[in-house]
Amino acid sequence: MKNRIFAFALCLALLVLSVCPALADVFNPIWVNGNLRLDVYSAPSTSSWRGANGKAMCNTDGEVRAAGRIGGWVLIAYYLSGGSNAGGYRVGYVQYSELKGLVSDIPQLMFQNRSAVITRDCTLTDDPFALETPITYLSSGTRVTYLMGFQNDYGNKFGYVETTYQGKTVRGFVRYDALEVS
Repeated sequence: MKNRIFAFALCLALLVLSVCPALADVFNPIWVNGNLRLDVYSAPSTSSWRGANGKAMCNTDGEVRAAGRIGGWVLIAYYLSGGSNAGGYRVGYVQYSELKGLVSDIPQLMFQNRSAVITRDCTLTDDPFALETPITYLSSGTRVTYLMGFQNDYGNKFGYVETTYQGKTVRGFVRYDALEVS
């Protein structure tokens, strides 16, 4: 597992600077009380889409990394040790007020919020690090909001985007070569 954590940290350090220079090296370990179970949402809202069949949770006994805050929400990434996506990661949002015992400073996030279009059929995932398990599939011509760019440790480039799925707001990653940003 330590190798996976190292790989995770390495891929986060390889954010695409030319696409979003303000987000380089932003996912950093945070320390909070142990044994917390935090509800995780794909976007900063309790009405947004939620992974794991609507039950996505982060246990703080494992490593949790934070990219930053948006209002009362924190964008985090964490390793999935169980379930159908075991061995992968999830990127999502938790409520800042739920981070009991937080001893880390979490900076404010600023996204680009640019109009974009999907240029070829592709998957939307909340795991750009390992498994790239699909949340859903997006068709060519789908309009999305581009938030930031990302590159994993395998050199795969992604766009972090916002769209809708099952009638709810969802944020996730698409391969950058399937995206045209205005």
